[in-house]
Amino acid sequence: KNDIQYIYKIYFHPTVNPFMNIKTMSLNDFSDYWAKRMINEDIFVWVEGDKIAGMICINQESNRCSGTVTLCSLAIHPDYHNKGLGRKMVNEILSKLKKDKIVRVQLIVEEDNDKARPFYKKLGFEEEGKLRKYFNREGKFIDEIMMARLL
Repeated sequence: KNDIQYIYKIYFHPTVNPFMNIKTMSLNDFSDYWAKRMINEDIFVWVEGDKIAGMICINQESNRCSGTVTLCSLAIHPDYHNKGLGRKMVNEILSKLKKDKIVRVQLIVEEDNDKARPFYKKLGFEEEGKLRKYFNREGKFIDEIMMARLL
């Protein structure tokens, strides 16, 4: 039960939530949302001390696209921003996926997310296209940038 409270605090932190594909909701509603999400995605959680510092959610595609994984979300508590944790988390996931014979990791990032786009580029992700007016943030539609890295 404490884990979901830490995850909720990360997802709904004012500096994190604007870039997450989830609108504000109560902890109880989020618990239900998270339980459903855990059925379809692999969720990796990083713990620092006794607190959840960050998490990555991924989804492996199926059938002919089974060599592809979508990085659905990366969320880090602001107390751990700019300390190398995000890079460490993504590199560990990429290493695991490469061992699992995954050949492509893809994601989408908001065009105005000036921290995430250069972060992913430094990790070897390349921009592949744009989803115009895809992300609705409080009634303002924002383009998403499709990025991928081949392993």
